[in-house]
Amino acid sequence: MINGLALATGHGYVIASLPGTPPQTKYPIAYSWVLSWVWRSFPNFPGNIMPAVWLTALFGCWFLVAAFQFLRGMAGIGNWAALAIVAVIAFEPNFLLFNSALLSDVPSMALALTAIVLADSALGPSSQMWTVVLTGCLAGLSADVRTIGIATT
Repeated sequence: MINGLALATGHGYVIASLPGTPPQTKYPIAYSWVLSWVWRSFPNFPGNIMPAVWLTALFGCWFLVAAFQFLRGMAGIGNWAALAIVAVIAFEPNFLLFNSALLSDVPSMALALTAIVLADSALGPSSQMWTVVLTGCLAGLSADVRTIGIATT
């Protein structure tokens, strides 16, 4: 959230708590930018922490829906099995931990898995151009949310 504060107050993409010249700028840009809008909308700290956590939780729900879509599209996994797997993921302690923290892991997972689901449909014979464009946009946005996620997708 510190980088979100720096963006919201016009200091740019810097880690304000780290001293030195040039300023530290080792954050991916997209999630910090989204958090800066939360900071602008709710400028009173610590009252703005809960809206930011809710935003991350929204990405967690998005991930679960994308995971269900991904799993039900796999051969041999039906709707009920996909739902059971997603339920296990939803209550897995590490998922709950990351989903309640202001980290870029969950938003990156949601965007990357959605891009994967869309890429699968874009490869079909009746795919449309908007599916291909949206797939590329989501994949790029996922990389802008968490750059280390590039290696895992």
